Formats: sequence, structure tokens, C-alpha cells
Amino acid sequence: MSIYFAPAQRLRGRLQPPPDKSISHRAALLAAMHAEPVRIRNYLDAGDTNATLEALGALGVLIQHPPRRAARPRPGPALRRQRRTA
Repeated sequence: MSIYFAPAQRLRGRLQPPPDKSISHRAALLAAMHAEPVRIRNYLDAGDTNATLEALGALGVLIQHPPRRAARPRPGPALRRQRRTA
């Protein structure tokens, strides 16, 4: 089976991939080599990706973490049930 796709005239848009370990490692390493500050969005918050940031920090790279937002827990099903019967 053969499928032919004609070339697109122009592509526009924004792509946001999900957090990924290998992309996060590479983004941190590339950012560390840049002379200007670099913001990495959607960085995977995991043990080994954070270890990469710690290693870069030990090498003298300035790493600033954004302040964490406090997550508001949603009421679970048990809490809703208690409200209805009370």
C-alpha cells in the first residue's frame, strides 16, 4: 500500500509535547551551553531529571526554579456524599 502526501504550503501553530525524560535532559544540557538565560517549559519533574539539574548546578550553571503553586485538592466522592446526607 502506498500513500502520497502533497507538501504543505505553510505550517503554523504551536506544539506542546508532554513532559518527557529524554527531552528534559537534552533541553537542560542545551540551555546550560547557552550564554543567555533560557526558560524551559513543561520540564519533567522526576528524580533523574532533577539530578541532571543538580549536576549542572554543581558545574556552576545558575538554575532558578519557578515558585510552586499550591494545588487545591478537589473534594472526592466521599466528601460529596457526606455533604448530601448531612
